[in-house]
Amino acid sequence: MATLFCIAAVLFFARDVGDEIDRLEAARSDNIQWTLSQIEVEFLEYSIALRSTPETNDAKFSRLRREFDVFYSRISTLNNGQLFSGLRTEQGFSDLLASVNQYLQSTATLMDQDDLALAASLPAIAETTNDIRPDVRSLANSGLNFFAHLADRQRTAVSGALSKLGYIVSGLIVLLCGLIVYLSWLNAQGQRRQREAYETNERIQTIISTSLDAVIVADVEGDILEFNNAAEDIFGHKAENVFGKNIGEVIVPEHFKSGHDAGMKRMKENGEKRVVGHGRVQLEAVRKNGEIFPVELAIQSAETEDGALFIAFLRDISEKVAAETELVAARDKALEGEKAKGEFLAVMSHEIRTPLNGLLGNLSLLKDTKIGKDQREYLANMETSGRLLLSHVTDVLDITRYDTGTLQQSRRAMSVEPFLQDLLDSQAGQAEVQNTKLEWTWRGRPVGSINSDPDLLQPVLLNLIGNAVKFTKSGTVRVEVEKMGGPEDEPELEFRVIDDGVGIEPEKLDMVFDDFVTGNISFNRSSGGTGLGLGIARRYAQALGGTLTVESKVGKGSTFTFRAPFQMMSQLDPIETFDHSTPVEPMNILVVEDNEINRQVVREMLNKMNHSVTEAVDGKAGVEAADGQAFDLIFMDITMPVMDGREATRAIRAGQGKSSNAPIVALTANVVGADREAFLSDGMNDVLSKPISKAKLAEILSGASAPKAVDEGQLEELLELLGSDRFEETLSKFKNEGHAYLDALPRLTGEQLVEQTHKFAGSAAMLCATQLHENLKSLENSAKSETLEKIEERKTEVIAAWQKTLQDIG
Repeated sequence: MATLFCIAAVLFFARDVGDEIDRLEAARSDNIQWTLSQIEVEFLEYSIALRSTPETNDAKFSRLRREFDVFYSRISTLNNGQLFSGLRTEQGFSDLLASVNQYLQSTATLMDQDDLALAASLPAIAETTNDIRPDVRSLANSGLNFFAHLADRQRTAVSGALSKLGYIVSGLIVLLCGLIVYLSWLNAQGQRRQREAYETNERIQTIISTSLDAVIVADVEGDILEFNNAAEDIFGHKAENVFGKNIGEVIVPEHFKSGHDAGMKRMKENGEKRVVGHGRVQLEAVRKNGEIFPVELAIQSAETEDGALFIAFLRDISEKVAAETELVAARDKALEGEKAKGEFLAVMSHEIRTPLNGLLGNLSLLKDTKIGKDQREYLANMETSGRLLLSHVTDVLDITRYDTGTLQQSRRAMSVEPFLQDLLDSQAGQAEVQNTKLEWTWRGRPVGSINSDPDLLQPVLLNLIGNAVKFTKSGTVRVEVEKMGGPEDEPELEFRVIDDGVGIEPEKLDMVFDDFVTGNISFNRSSGGTGLGLGIARRYAQALGGTLTVESKVGKGSTFTFRAPFQMMSQLDPIETFDHSTPVEPMNILVVEDNEINRQVVREMLNKMNHSVTEAVDGKAGVEAADGQAFDLIFMDITMPVMDGREATRAIRAGQGKSSNAPIVALTANVVGADREAFLSDGMNDVLSKPISKAKLAEILSGASAPKAVDEGQLEELLELLGSDRFEETLSKFKNEGHAYLDALPRLTGEQLVEQTHKFAGSAAMLCATQLHENLKSLENSAKSETLEKIEERKTEVIAAWQKTLQDIG
């Protein structure tokens, strides 16, 4: 661009210089200065002829007219000559020229007369001629002066143009020299790049030839252009034998050829690429010997002067696929093993805990018989050993349940203070043996109810407290609870179990939460245990979203700290708590259990509590018994022949038998598969784990018998207030209203459901039907804001409460 600019400038200024030279040449040829000087000479010749012309001499008149015509002609040249166009624009010159033209016009008229008239006009002509003489002289001088200055300017312009031309030519020469240098540098760079390209090509060729992957280059028609050594080894073809052949004929299996051809056709017609440039894909290829094998393929395209090229990178993944197949088989085998392990644990749980249930249950029954002191001591020892064995089995199964991911949480509202007190009470006997004081306290503001899983929280704290008691003699074990921070509705609680026992050696602190670590493995250790307790505690702490840490000094004691977030509850869930020491009224109970010993244990325990027991040997027999007789409570084993407990429970709830609404409690020894939520969803009310103790049985019986649908005390007060007749009349109206409401309940929705439920809830409150009233209020609240599924659940609860209310009021 710079070179073109300089050349254009040289041409421009060369033309400018040429124009100036042309103007100078034109000015010389016209002889401008001579013409201007000759004007005054011609005027003088004319003036002389005018003065010397006699009045009667014809020859003189002709000469006078000729000299006037010559002078007139000179002035005409000034008026019309192209070279004088610039001069005519000068103000002084143009005024003089106008004056001379005026003289010439007036005098020409006189000169055109005959001789006599001209002779008469000569004096006047002579006078005007003398008057115009200064203007003629000034006209000539002004023109000479103008063209003298014009010549100077033209010379200056030519000189400037020549100077500019010289500068431009000099610049062009410099530029051309620079261009030569630049072209030399470019040439060197081009040679260097050519050399580098050659070296790069050599490297690429070396890489391709030594690559472990097959590299095949083909053109847009699919004809092979490159076939490296690895391709020869993988496919069995020699490169020279496949050059120019179509890639589809060489490496594509027969069952893929139609798809390959269709893809090549699409690519040529509209440029559609489904494999090219889309990363690695796994396909099949064929060797020269016809063997079909899996390959990993990646194709990229490149544009060249000869058209598009396609570079395919192929890797033989036969061994990889075989390894993956083996890995999948190993995984499936492992999964089957895990499944078998889970099934084995379920069976072992049932098979181990079921005889333990029979053993411990019979020992408990035997203790209630008349036996001697020695026999009672032996029984106590046997029961202790049995429960220790049960504890070890439970520990192992709990760890397995956590590690296999089958551990599930069942969070519910619970009160912290009675929960902790129960834990300490359970360890009071051991603490007394150790002569150790047990206590607990709040640090800071107490917390009321929390939402947690007591089945997980209890083992964590119970293991910590039990360990502290075990390793503390004649000392103190203190449990501190403190709210540590976090959101107000979900703060973190920290439970610290502090003892002043033997402590833990520093090198063992990192091991105490490992499985089967007891701290002392010597034969003379004073404390027993499998070493699984703290491992379970740590797992359950993590399951609750918390952490479990320890600080200890040998001889000073230890502090175990469990910290986790807990959701605060404004009040406990509407699950009644009962005083287990309160005697339970005799109940009619159905026991569905396939194990004869377990049936005997449960039957004997219930009989000793003054309850009537009916037995069923499997689920089907249990369903038939529940359909034909009204029971106050049903104990349902889970694992049974013919029909299992869950299926039997669903059948009882779905039927219209006399015990369809009776409380059903699951009896299970399968702690791995026992999913409390699943049992409850089947229609069960609670779960009782084997082995069964009288304490656990009494707790279940208290929970089943204590809730009353009607407050009998208030009902009696209402009877006294209204009198017998009016009371019966009110009771009859309430029953009629209830039947009408229950008949319409399935059809009630929206505001109508809220209105009718609110009205009947008022009547239930008046008749002291407390349970029905609570269920109706729950339904009313659900109808205002909750989902249809929740509303239907509340309706079911209302129906059950109504039936219970009818039974209680008679």
